[in-house]
Amino acid sequence: MRRIESMAQHQPVVMVVEDAHWIDPTSRELLDLILERLRTLPVLLIVTFRPCASLPAALAYKGAGS
Repeated sequence: MRRIESMAQHQPVVMVVEDAHWIDPTSRELLDLILERLRTLPVLLIVTFRPCASLPAALAYKGAGS
């Protein structure tokens, strides 16, 4: 996390998480942490998943100020 935060302070960062429909609980916790800690940094997080799969609740858009 510190490395991502450090990189984002110097330039915008793009992160890609593919196949989120197969995400395990530990990776999901990490992704939740990333979402919370990087909310104010210039990070573009792209998460892909199969259209037939439902998006895990932890990844659902919470909106500004949530």
